[in-house]
Amino acid sequence: MGLVGLREDVCWLYAHFLVSQRRVCELLGMAESSYRYRSRRNDAALRNRLVELAREKPRFGYRRLHVLLRRTGERVNHKRVYRVYREAGLLVRRKAARGCNAKDARRRC
Repeated sequence: MGLVGLREDVCWLYAHFLVSQRRVCELLGMAESSYRYRSRRNDAALRNRLVELAREKPRFGYRRLHVLLRRTGERVNHKRVYRVYREAGLLVRRKAARGCNAKDARRRC
């Protein structure tokens, strides 16, 4: 069970039983700080820029888009670019393998 699942369980137990958050977290083996953590990360601007670049250059992957971002002066970590790229669903589709023909009969296809 992941952290998200544990958070949901803590919420449910806390709402349905008269027990403290501390006790519920202790029962489930989860740190209270993990339960209360809220991310302050906002990648909306980067996501919009990546989508815009991907529409201009649909065959570019996240590495080449990262280079384009750096050329325009944006300082962005490549790992962050990859994460946002995946979350936006911008994966470049791979080309399908070609079938065998008579010339390829000697080789395995």
